[in-house]
Amino acid sequence: MREYIFRGKRVKDGAWVEGSLLTVQISDRCAYLIFGSEFRLDGEDVKSMSHAAVDPSTVRQFTGLRDRSGARIFEGDILKAAKRVSCIPTGKLGYAKWSDVMCSYEIRTAGGAYLLDAECGPSFDIVGNVFDDAALLRGDLND
Repeated sequence: MREYIFRGKRVKDGAWVEGSLLTVQISDRCAYLIFGSEFRLDGEDVKSMSHAAVDPSTVRQFTGLRDRSGARIFEGDILKAAKRVSCIPTGKLGYAKWSDVMCSYEIRTAGGAYLLDAECGPSFDIVGNVFDDAALLRGDLND
């Protein structure tokens, strides 16, 4: 079964949080909340649940793929090829991005965009993300 997991930066302190995404519209404002996996049920009522307001510009979805170490790959993660994959040489950097044209995730590199699928996901290491580590891509990638 597919896991629908989102990640975003908490408004309060900028820390990354993961979980289920809920958007709440109140008048002309919209709040983005990520609910963690820690909650208690008492009968049919939810007694407590961890949640955090997140910066909507940082919200990204889990691709369903994992890197060589088993870490979840989210859209916006910067990936380094641990071995040659398609036309991506060993050591090359790129980032995970959803493609509306291909209707799938791809890895964007300076050499182009390539399908990011279950066969190539484990050939990469996550080395950062486009929000905290954009400098890793400078000079190596033209978007």
